Amino acid sequence: MISVEQLEEMLGRCSLIVDAQTLHDGSLRFATIFLHANDEYVDLRLYRDGDSPNSLILSDFGDTIDYLRDVQLNPWATKKRHKAIEFVCESLGVAIDGNLLLVRLSEDELPNLADAVIQLSHACIRITDMTLYSHPDTPKAIRNEIHELLDELLVEIEQPTAS
Repeated sequence: MISVEQLEEMLGRCSLIVDAQTLHDGSLRFATIFLHANDEYVDLRLYRDGDSPNSLILSDFGDTIDYLRDVQLNPWATKKRHKAIEFVCESLGVAIDGNLLLVRLSEDELPNLADAVIQLSHACIRITDMTLYSHPDTPKAIRNEIHELLDELLVEIEQPTAS
C-alpha cells in the first residue's frame, strides 16, 4: 500500500487532490478537485482488495449512489436510470459492485492512478448529474413540479389545505 505522502506526490503533481488522510483501517481517503452537482468534492478511497493481496481498489465508497438516494432519486427505480448508470460506468471503465463505483488496480498500475482517479471521478459526476434532469421519486416533488409548470403557463390553481 502507499502512504498519504506518496499519494500526494503522485496526484498532487496533477493537482487532482484537495485533501488526503489515512483512515484507521489503513486505506486512504482523499477529496479530489472534482465537484458533484451539489458542489461537494468527489471523495475517493484507495484500499487493498481483500480477495487479491496485490490488487488495490479505488472506490467512491458508495457516496455517489447515497447522494442520489439523499435527494429522493432511487438509482435503480427504473430501467432507464439503471441503464444510464451502467452506460456511464462501462464507457469509463468503472465497475459497479452493489452501491460502490470502483476501479481495480494492480500494484504495477499505480503509476496510472491519476487516470483511474479521473475515470472514477468522471463517472461519479455524470451519475450525480442525473439529479439535474431526473425527477425525485416523491409525490410531493411531483406535485410541486406540476404546480411550477402550471405557474409557468399562468394557470391559477387552488392549493390543497393540510389536513
